[in-house]
Amino acid sequence: MNAFTVSLCKTSQSLSKDPNAWNSILKNHAKLKNDRAILTSYLQMESLGIQPTVATLPLVLKACSRLHDVDFGKKIHSDIIMFDFTEDVRIRTALIDFYCKCGFLDVALELFEEMPKRDVVSWNAMICGYVGNQKYDDALFLFLRLSMECLKPSSVTLVSLITVCAELLEFRLGRAVHCYCLRNGFFHSEVHLGTALIGFYSRFDVRLSRHVFDLMSMRNVVSWNAMISEYFDARADFEALQLFVQMILADVIPDSVTFLTVLQSCGEFECLEMGKQVHQLAIKHQVSNDKYVENAMITMYGKCGNLESACDVFDKMISRDLASWNAMFFAYKICKYYDEAFDLFKTMNLTAIDVNTITISTMLSLCAESGDLEKGKQVHAYVMKTGKEKDVGNALLSMYADLDHVLSALKVFSKIETLDIVSWNLLIMGLMRNQFQSQALDVFKQMQQSGTESNSYTMVSLLCGCKDLSHLIAGKSIHGYTLRYNLKFNLSLCTALTDMYMDCGQEVSAMTLFWSSSDRDVISWNAMIASYDRNGRPGEALQVFYKMRSEVQPNSITMINVLPSCAEIADLQQGKCLHAYIIRRGLDFTSEISVENALLTMYAKCGCIRSAVKIFDTLTRRDIVSWNAMIAAYGMHGYGEDALRIFYLMLKSE
Repeated sequence: MNAFTVSLCKTSQSLSKDPNAWNSILKNHAKLKNDRAILTSYLQMESLGIQPTVATLPLVLKACSRLHDVDFGKKIHSDIIMFDFTEDVRIRTALIDFYCKCGFLDVALELFEEMPKRDVVSWNAMICGYVGNQKYDDALFLFLRLSMECLKPSSVTLVSLITVCAELLEFRLGRAVHCYCLRNGFFHSEVHLGTALIGFYSRFDVRLSRHVFDLMSMRNVVSWNAMISEYFDARADFEALQLFVQMILADVIPDSVTFLTVLQSCGEFECLEMGKQVHQLAIKHQVSNDKYVENAMITMYGKCGNLESACDVFDKMISRDLASWNAMFFAYKICKYYDEAFDLFKTMNLTAIDVNTITISTMLSLCAESGDLEKGKQVHAYVMKTGKEKDVGNALLSMYADLDHVLSALKVFSKIETLDIVSWNLLIMGLMRNQFQSQALDVFKQMQQSGTESNSYTMVSLLCGCKDLSHLIAGKSIHGYTLRYNLKFNLSLCTALTDMYMDCGQEVSAMTLFWSSSDRDVISWNAMIASYDRNGRPGEALQVFYKMRSEVQPNSITMINVLPSCAEIADLQQGKCLHAYIIRRGLDFTSEISVENALLTMYAKCGCIRSAVKIFDTLTRRDIVSWNAMIAAYGMHGYGEDALRIFYLMLKSE
């Protein structure tokens, strides 16, 4: 309790029975956002026999709304009836607002309809109530009634209407509201209207939102936040960061909401240097100790691969909530520091913080990624001990399926009380990946018998086990099923079918499917290149790569798939062209050790041992593949002593 509140309490004890003096106390509590104190003061008034005024009751009802204290609000409703304030428009409006915010729309509407006289504030309360409870059609209908009564809408009415248009995707109506705002001078005088329009247009095209933002003559931190947030939601992280820089240059002081969004953009864009600068700005503007901002910093540093900074933020936190621990687990997961994550999990269990499904799911995925079945079983034992097995059934199933421990996956599956499509898909995928094709098909039949509708992911799971000619009939049956039941034919399903036909030697069917897809992405192109290479068709793999470049930009996976094709046909010239392409495009592929290893192997197999050695010598880090590739390169060209030298260097490096 601060000094001002203590002073108020002392004053209240010596107050006369003047209700206006008590109203002043209630208003001061409201300014301090001390809603519970408002209710306490009202009870004190009641105990002293002080009758509330028309100014008292709206203040108390607003406090009840914010606290969602239904019982106290109903008591105030009774007092309103008892003191004969039911006809007062302001009090009736406050009652409508209270019941709407507590979810009692029927009661609110009844009070609204009974009003003999309504002003625009009363209409706003009911319209906002419908919007707040996602009853957008009802809100729109009520606005039409307002128009018919020839009442001029206020800026609050228009903000609600714009929200309705956004939720119902009513572009024409929303644009008409925008025009009305411009004609009647609302747009340039009401910042919150412009902010609402930014949100509305973002549902259709974020560029329209930016146009509105640029036209706003007045902007506050909320409007800047809205535009930055819309860029983030549209995955335009670079634009979000650019706008943040403009915000700082415009001398607008960012708040915690700004930093939350910008830190997320830095993480998604993997822009570490910008993230560090944002961190320093957060310290400057004294929001760095905001728990939500600190959690966002941990996540940002994790996504940028800077685990040291993530740990530093976590260690310096004055108080941590569950989200803080989860953010740290996520950072360890991203950076692949699995042992450290498990050590932190043990430390967390020594605190009073209770884990949630996010924590457990993250730990289980860590076990799967690290291939550590033993630790997975330990986490499972912890789950059983804490009685959370029902909440993480699918996460347990996913872990055991990923670790190829089919028996444990089946046991977990049998204990899940409510099986959903995710449960069935995980088991089918696990069985297929471990070559239990017939059992997977049996599970698929059980799923159909249970009444669970399959989706495209089910088909992808079934197709992943169809890898040779003996499974062609099963693969065709799955293809037929997708067509017969009109399943969503998305890119992943098309890629899986193409892959299946290629692996089963049905090149014509695979190519027909591939070229018939209208939205080929880098993943589907990579799958086609890999399929050709896997099936001993390196020349065709290279042809597909060159066609791909005219449609989408290759990524590191593309290069890992296509470089072995050059190696297979010993085409050094093609290999050099690919190497030059990697450098010329400036795509930073050379930071990926898998690409460097593929380049090394390609040069070795093409007989250019000097280039292979040059790549090996410039590697910033080496894994087992790098060492083996260099040993094999020397070996295949008769440099036995050099091969042994590299072998001994590898042993020393370990």
